[in-house]
Amino acid sequence: MLFMPHKKPLLLLGVSLLAACSSVPVEEQNEELRLLLGEIRAREQVLDKRQKLLENRGRLLASLELQQENVAVEADVEDVVSVGGDFLTAPQATEGQCFLLAALPPRLSAEPQTVVVQDAADQVVVTPPEFAYDTRELVVDYEHLTPDAQPVAMVSKEVSIEVRPAYNSWEPVPASFTTRMEPLLSVAAHQTFEACDGEPQPARLNQQWCAKSVAAEYQQVERRAVAELSSARQITLPAARISVAVKEPKDPAQKENMRPVLRQIAQARLQVPASYRREVQLPEFKTVTVKQLTRPASLSWREVVCAEAVSTALIKTLQRALNERGYEAGEADGAWGGKTGQALAQFRKDKLLPELGRALSLNLLKQLEIPAPSAP
Repeated sequence: MLFMPHKKPLLLLGVSLLAACSSVPVEEQNEELRLLLGEIRAREQVLDKRQKLLENRGRLLASLELQQENVAVEADVEDVVSVGGDFLTAPQATEGQCFLLAALPPRLSAEPQTVVVQDAADQVVVTPPEFAYDTRELVVDYEHLTPDAQPVAMVSKEVSIEVRPAYNSWEPVPASFTTRMEPLLSVAAHQTFEACDGEPQPARLNQQWCAKSVAAEYQQVERRAVAELSSARQITLPAARISVAVKEPKDPAQKENMRPVLRQIAQARLQVPASYRREVQLPEFKTVTVKQLTRPASLSWREVVCAEAVSTALIKTLQRALNERGYEAGEADGAWGGKTGQALAQFRKDKLLPELGRALSLNLLKQLEIPAPSAP
């Protein structure tokens, strides 16, 4: 399966189409076509390697981003909190500072990728023959020289005239494909953290977190692979004929006293025989969306507003800030209701902030442009 970044496919730019007429031996046509298709597949392999390098680069950048984020939130060691059997040191808090251990969700980037759904193949294009046309005259009747001439007994017969000779042509046999469904990654496998006690909104200093594996998800893509290249069968088309009614005197001697009636008939003669050429059918592509892991889930300490500093005025300010940004937090009355919690959860999700329940991190207040309250 070929994957490429979402750009104009550069795979086959500059690849000239193979145009070998039937005057070239069929063996040479097949060999040239085989070499051209081999070149296409070689370029596909190069792009596949390039895609893997880009994926490795993306994972490296994600790792560096995670390291920088962890450095930004690290603090001095004081307490130790159990995290699924491991230990994560807690920061040293000064008077008026409060911290909570936050589970940062994994970051998945939904990127469009172009995949080949039908391999490069070939097709036979038949060029019909060319004919030159000549005109011949055929006596189809006889008429009297004068109006008062005595009637003459006439006989009729049908004459078959060839207007186009028989000729050979080619019947294309298209390339055949085998169709199969191939699994294509839709969402990369990753890990996340959940509260070990199952609480939906953990916000306790001694909260324990458990790692949870999320299996990869796949989508089924129909893939058509070449089973057999195209070919051409020689066929013979019969001559074309017309039937013409001809009248003439029963007594041939009467022709000398009568005027012949002529009819012009166009007759074709083969000038250029039919031929065929092979042309490359470019691969068919489809754009799909694949969610790749750009930042793994992690745990980190986040400074939050201490519980005693969360006032009615602060909640009002929070509600107004959420409403101004399009998050329906309800009336700014300073009361923590369901709408406030839902609006805050959606804002955190959109801004990739950890879910801390009613605890308000200083980073959250900064993004909402709310000054951090001073310690009481």
